[in-house]
Amino acid sequence: MDNWYIASDENNSADDFLHMFWNFHDFRIVDVSYSAAKDLTEVLFEYDDKTLYIMLRFEGNVQFYVAPVDYEADWIMGAALRSYDNQMQWVNCEVKGNESIESFKRTTFFQGDSLKWAIVDKDRKSIPVSDEFLHQQWREYNCETKRYEEKSHDFTVTRA
Repeated sequence: MDNWYIASDENNSADDFLHMFWNFHDFRIVDVSYSAAKDLTEVLFEYDDKTLYIMLRFEGNVQFYVAPVDYEADWIMGAALRSYDNQMQWVNCEVKGNESIESFKRTTFFQGDSLKWAIVDKDRKSIPVSDEFLHQQWREYNCETKRYEEKSHDFTVTRA
């Protein structure tokens, strides 16, 4: 599994993964595949410029629900990634703490015992995570100074 990585609660890898890809803001789901025999679900996300693709692979006791899109654009505004009931769960909304997915009606979610991810090309072949993703410069607004500031964000990844 070259160029595949783990997202878990250990070593902040889940938080790093989510923030490295901007909480999935301006991504959309382009494909979902499920295999009962392999007990896995794969979800392919595409960034709005159509040059970045992320594949999530949930394995073991997988569950998912894909909600119908009830607005014109199918681009994601933000997502949460968390450990819930000893599983990793990706949710298409901001989820805080131990809120159960049942409290969110019509919310797309995917979960499984483990979560692996990869950046993939258009042929769905995994490619290495580049320094451009591992070391990012963000322009953030400081409410106290009322100015934008350049902030460095360095992320780590754990190979699967």
